[in-house]
Amino acid sequence: MTTTPDSVSRSKRVVEWLGLLALLVIVKAGFLIWDPGLRLFLGDSAHYLRAAMTEWQPPDRSVSYPWLVSAAVWMRSGLALVLIQTAMGIASCVLVFRLLRVEAGTRFRVALLAATLVALEPAQLFYERMLMAEAAGLLALLVFLVVVSRYVSTGMRRWVALFVMAGLVVVSLRMSLLPVVLGLSIFAPLLRYAMRSHAGAAKVRQRDPVTHLLWVWAMLSGAHLGYQHLYGAAMGCAPAYLCNEAQMRLGLVAPLVRPEHLAQVGLPVTLLDRLAYPIADPHSREAQMWGSGGLWMVLRHEVGEERARELGRRIASDTLRSNPIGFVWMGLNTLRGYVNGDEAAARLADDAGARRPDVALLKITGAALGVDAVPLSDEGVGRWFAIGRWWLPLALLVTAPLALLVLHGMWRSSDVKPGALSSARQR
Repeated sequence: MTTTPDSVSRSKRVVEWLGLLALLVIVKAGFLIWDPGLRLFLGDSAHYLRAAMTEWQPPDRSVSYPWLVSAAVWMRSGLALVLIQTAMGIASCVLVFRLLRVEAGTRFRVALLAATLVALEPAQLFYERMLMAEAAGLLALLVFLVVVSRYVSTGMRRWVALFVMAGLVVVSLRMSLLPVVLGLSIFAPLLRYAMRSHAGAAKVRQRDPVTHLLWVWAMLSGAHLGYQHLYGAAMGCAPAYLCNEAQMRLGLVAPLVRPEHLAQVGLPVTLLDRLAYPIADPHSREAQMWGSGGLWMVLRHEVGEERARELGRRIASDTLRSNPIGFVWMGLNTLRGYVNGDEAAARLADDAGARRPDVALLKITGAALGVDAVPLSDEGVGRWFAIGRWWLPLALLVTAPLALLVLHGMWRSSDVKPGALSSARQR
């Protein structure tokens, strides 16, 4: 029997994928043997557990993650949740490999190294053991990126519908990723057009990017508006991504709120005098959002829940419009906090579980998942997470510039032909 080059190539690809999967399973299994313990993050984990056990849904957190937790509750096993999220971690690594090997056309060793580093990444390993939506959210985000890459490679409109739907799953799990989903969705047709033009695609029509932009905009607007209305109907609130969206928006811009912003919506300016925390302190934003004497709670006490949601959105919008530079400056100061040694250490310790769950939460966890104790913050993977103290802010700072460098390299490369660029040449 004659062996063709295509069959050899297919066999090589199969060996690559099987080798990748075997390596990832071995790595993850080793960490599971070392530390299989489920971890809790106080209020967030308690809300997800309550949602998984009852018909109640959290108004300020993911409404889809409790479905995953409910599977572990059904099995009454915290280890089951850790295993599910570990499998999600393996799937995330596989998608990283695919993005680099198939879509970007990098060498096998480069893609394998990247996938392995993700498998070993401290935060990834830690959140696979945390009753939080991060592991599921990352997997959803990578699915979204793969589908966007397929659209950029092929230009086929069916991929638009798929990446719009994938984006909604991302948002349902991790609301903080909404700007990423919206921005990349709108940018995808422009990237597609730029790749085709650069690759010398024959007679690229000027209306091509406009047509695709309109198609993406229509799909995106319809899907997201539909999602907000369905969410609002299910949760008993106005159409939104989260019922408590106004609370979070107001807390985000709280240090920039001034008396005139309250006066513009008919509120007494003396309301700011009732706050238990200094309004201008950027470090008090969480307290303004959640604290009993914070801006949101004082506003809600003044006008009631529904009216507070309406006025909170208006105050947040007026504040941002009146001082956009201040908002940017506040963001830069927040970014500086990630490299401030004391502040970063305190945040990391809090994430790692330095504040122990109370007896009530442990009792609920024991009844629902058979978990009577959780690891200390410096035990097992928590120790590895602490080692990543400087790695995490470094990754935050260098990811965007590194992505731009990779894109620039793909653009200029003539030896390595990325999947998206190669497909564009064929169209």
